[in-house]
Amino acid sequence: MDTGSLNDVARKLGFARSSKSVLIGMAVFLVLAAVAVAHVLSGAAAASEFQIESSEEAYDSSAEPTEIHELYVHVSGEVNEPGLYELEKGSRVADAVNLAGGFTEEADENACNLARIIGDGEHIVIPSIEETSYALVQGADDGGSAQELSPIVNINTATAVQLESLPGIGSATAQKIIADREANGPYGSADDLTRVPGIGQKKLEALVGLICV
Repeated sequence: MDTGSLNDVARKLGFARSSKSVLIGMAVFLVLAAVAVAHVLSGAAAASEFQIESSEEAYDSSAEPTEIHELYVHVSGEVNEPGLYELEKGSRVADAVNLAGGFTEEADENACNLARIIGDGEHIVIPSIEETSYALVQGADDGGSAQELSPIVNINTATAVQLESLPGIGSATAQKIIADREANGPYGSADDLTRVPGIGQKKLEALVGLICV
């Protein structure tokens, strides 16, 4: 074999080695690139999962403002089943009476405002016809006319004039009652009138049968 042939063989072997090196290099590059991409995707997934978990941990349902959806009232007097009852917020006196078994035969159904929206902790007293009749008689004895008098005064809604129709309640005391209920909320029972300056237990007893809440 001459020198030219040997040179040709050497060049071919060198080219083969070079091509093999290039292929190996490309393979290594592809492997490294695949590893890098996998690492990036894995990190992104982990970060996403962490954000979701962090959001769930940060959410605290107890931090939401609570709203009262029920209230409790004491219903007594001329109802079939007096007692403590739970009602939905926005309920009216009529709803409380119905829960308490409805009116008795002796109840004066027109004594209180059945459409009034009630508040939590109220004491609703349904008077009898006899009690409201007694109130009319007492009013007439004091110089009024039984036909002109309201059978009973709701101390939560009464005007100053209506309050002044009650025995022992003058204009000054009537204004105090109105100011007190505006400042402290509606009366839960007739007994709450004692929180008004000038109204003691004795004066309150004189109003029995004449007022309601």
